[in-house]
Amino acid sequence: MDIGRERRTPPPVRRVANQKLLERLPRLSSGEKASLARLADSEVLQGVLADEDPRVLAALLRNPRLTAANLVRWITTGEPDAKRIEVLAADPLFAERPEVRSALLSCRATPRAVALSLLRAGNREDWRRVVEDPRSHPLLRACAETLLEEERERRVDKRRMPG
Repeated sequence: MDIGRERRTPPPVRRVANQKLLERLPRLSSGEKASLARLADSEVLQGVLADEDPRVLAALLRNPRLTAANLVRWITTGEPDAKRIEVLAADPLFAERPEVRSALLSCRATPRAVALSLLRAGNREDWRRVVEDPRSHPLLRACAETLLEEERERRVDKRRMPG
């Protein structure tokens, strides 16, 4: 694993080391996968994201090489499940990122309670996307409409106040 992360290692050697690591990934224990997740090189991140253990995802969220783009790709094209979505949504660093929040709101695997919490923390653009998405759950869409209406009323009230 250190060979794959070491920047002084020639790129071809690093790629081969990371490929070997990805091949071994299914045979590693959960603890080994969690350790790997915290330290993995960017080439290995997608393989680690595919692991179904929420503890592995929790460890991966502490990896400095993990980006919001990696998470959005996993949410939109991977196979996220409710437990791992909950872990991600509870993460203070990534759940607040607009692109991650938006992907979580549009993901069918996001539990309704989690989606409602994300929606409340969202912004006008998030709410509009939920309202306009025909795949949105009706409850989520209704809440987004309410939030949009409340925000419109606040803007109108501010204009009416003497300044």
